[in-house]
Amino acid sequence: MKADKWLEVNLVGLVILGGLMFVTTKIMNLNAALGQIQASVAANSARLDHLSVALPGIARDVAEEQISRPLRTLVLVSTPSHSAGRDQVTVSIIDLQGGRKWTAPLALATGNRAAALAMLAWRGYQLDEGFASLARMARYAQAAAFDGSPPPAVDATASFVLGSTSARDYLAAIGPVGLTAHPSAFTLQLVSWKDVAPALRSHPEAFLSGEESLAPRARPPLASPQGAPRRIQ
Repeated sequence: MKADKWLEVNLVGLVILGGLMFVTTKIMNLNAALGQIQASVAANSARLDHLSVALPGIARDVAEEQISRPLRTLVLVSTPSHSAGRDQVTVSIIDLQGGRKWTAPLALATGNRAAALAMLAWRGYQLDEGFASLARMARYAQAAAFDGSPPPAVDATASFVLGSTSARDYLAAIGPVGLTAHPSAFTLQLVSWKDVAPALRSHPEAFLSGEESLAPRARPPLASPQGAPRRIQ
């Protein structure tokens, strides 16, 4: 009888001991996992601290690359003028490498201004990975500590640049819009937004009028960087 009771007590003790060992093992595993999590958090915090220091420099480098990259075509939309109960803008499509400019008036129906201008931008976006609005180019310039703001005569949101698409190809793509464009010469030697922005501010009429835009002096083109520029949204 005593032996049976002793065996029963031992069995209960073994069960309790096994349970305690199981709980202890779980706690040790949890502590190990917690240590790994804390180490991971510390490592991520260190990475974030590093990025917070590095990102301003990276952002400036990206901005500098964007305003220095060669441009092929400018599509400029003037700020609207109001006449006969509706708005009208001048659209100027300039091939910087081809030395040609096409200008056209565009009447905007009441309530349809955004849709008409959005169609012009959408065609450019579809055609060219180097598409960027002038408003975006101005923000890049600001990040690079360069005065790249367009003049008030230009609608910076509706106007944009194309990196590789020619003006003729863009004109062919917007055929359904119905622009009747007047061609003229454009011989200003401009390569990147660093060249375009100050010239556009100084002489907006040379970009927006239908008259020939003759360069006051010749300037050799800048060498193109290796590889096509990537687009950032």
